[in-house]
Amino acid sequence: MNLATGQKDESGDRIWGIALIVVGALSLLFTESSAWLLERLFALVILVVGAFFMFTSKKPLGIIGGILALLMGGNLLVKPGDGILLLALAVGLYFVFSGYQAYQAVVQTGWSKLNGVVTILLGLLTLWQWGDATATIIAVAVGLKLMLIGLYFNAKATEQAKHNASVAQP
Repeated sequence: MNLATGQKDESGDRIWGIALIVVGALSLLFTESSAWLLERLFALVILVVGAFFMFTSKKPLGIIGGILALLMGGNLLVKPGDGILLLALAVGLYFVFSGYQAYQAVVQTGWSKLNGVVTILLGLLTLWQWGDATATIIAVAVGLKLMLIGLYFNAKATEQAKHNASVAQP
């Protein structure tokens, strides 16, 4: 598509928005599978971080920390379910802090406020339910967050399309 000066292509945001809404909805529909997948991804992240620290650290403590992270990530991959409580704690805390950051964003928009409030509530709900139905609450919280981000991307694409239409008119 040929874009005039001042126009931006919004199709990438629209595609990401729809994809995130679909993945979020699937997370809500298949909570156990979603929690299992999230736990595996969490273990892989810990393995990658452990390998990074182990091979890039020049200090013994960094190398030891990397080895411990590798052992922890490997354990989480081998023993399903062991990391779900840790994952719930991490997701809950992350959502509370990232929600606060979104709410306090430098550029205040309705979406940043809504994102902040909903994310804080999802984080608090995850922490409140910690230990009870943990796999389900993680899948629901992450699914809802993905859908919220998808809605944001679609709203952003719609605003860009409106801007493009206004710039294109003589």
